Amino acid sequence: MRRRYLPLIALPMLAAAATKHVAPRADPNAALFAKVRAIVTDGLKDPESARFKPFSVVVDGDGNRKVCGAVNAKNTYGGYVGFTAFAYKLELGDLIFAPQPDDDDANSANRAGSGCPGFGDWHR
Repeated sequence: MRRRYLPLIALPMLAAAATKHVAPRADPNAALFAKVRAIVTDGLKDPESARFKPFSVVVDGDGNRKVCGAVNAKNTYGGYVGFTAFAYKLELGDLIFAPQPDDDDANSANRAGSGCPGFGDWHR
């Protein structure tokens, strides 16, 4: 009687032992994204309220690498203002926000952030 139940008990134990748990791969850009997140929140009125859309790394037409993203944070009145696209130029360390409708320098901001969603698409 004992021998009939032994395979029923041993089989699930062997299957559990054979299953390997694979750790998820670490994002190679995680440290870079954390740095950019800190730079972006440093200039906000309420840094703790910042909400980010996923970041990406792009190379523009001039060969410059940028981290692209969007942030939404609270303003002075405590209300969220909506997501604003940004580009962080890695080689220069410049942070550029996508221009708003009332910005005077919209063309230069669009050119600087080209290649990132939310900016103009400039070609030479």
